[in-house]
Amino acid sequence: MNEIVLNVACAVIISESKILIVRKGPLMKMAGKYEFPGGKIENNESEEDCIKREIKEELGIKVVVLKRLIPTFYKYESSSVHLIPFLCSQTDGQITLTEHDVFHWVDPHLLKDYDWCDADIAICEQVMNLDLALWR
Repeated sequence: MNEIVLNVACAVIISESKILIVRKGPLMKMAGKYEFPGGKIENNESEEDCIKREIKEELGIKVVVLKRLIPTFYKYESSSVHLIPFLCSQTDGQITLTEHDVFHWVDPHLLKDYDWCDADIAICEQVMNLDLALWR
């Protein structure tokens, strides 16, 4: 049996030294858990194009990629996720949720206080150790 591995890009969106987090809506898998927004990379799509497309679809905003962070790998029961995070900045638009039910701008040291999807936990730890002052 071949294991399913999903290649997923996610955005760590920074604004005024706070990070955007979103909670999965009631119709999503793992509803009620927090994550960094993003989604599956399509065939013949670059990681950066994926994150720009997904953020526009999910949040209605445009972002610019500032830096690729360290990818992580997480094995769930039915599939595995190769999660590729990007530090991003919003360039245009106003947040309109299409799949998620809540969003928050959070101080990085408070990320640990939220109930995260398992695959995003390693990204949280990475973000808490970033010097966000470099990305203002």
